[in-house]
Amino acid sequence: MRRSLDTTIDRIARKYKQYSLWIIAALMLLSLFVMQVVQNTSLVTALTVTVVFSLVCNLVYGECWKRVAKSSSTNLIRFYLVASVLRLLLALSVFLIYLVVVRERQAVIGFALIFAIFYIVLLAFDCLYFVRVEKKINKTESE
Repeated sequence: MRRSLDTTIDRIARKYKQYSLWIIAALMLLSLFVMQVVQNTSLVTALTVTVVFSLVCNLVYGECWKRVAKSSSTNLIRFYLVASVLRLLLALSVFLIYLVVVRERQAVIGFALIFAIFYIVLLAFDCLYFVRVEKKINKTESE
């Protein structure tokens, strides 16, 4: 039974990372397309920072979720809260560092827009994905 649960958790974490990667790639390509259409490629640096932040956060989040789910599934609720707060604080840190380094108003506004879109889309994805996962797990455990 435990082996089956571990395999399920591994599969869920792998799917999460895969879907996250697809969403980040789609958002990146859409952003690049919009930059081409409006003929403004000055935000490529902002897009690069945002994509790297998103990739690192989601890969670490997926790996941490897998470890917490395997060790103690009762702690998952606490994990979701702590991970969301840490991600928010890290996002604010990245934004403030970008603000200090760049200091150009238009570039910072563009970065904030791109960063916020990525952050909100990925936050919505996390919520929807793990609500579905929790429902499936609870349904399986109750049967």
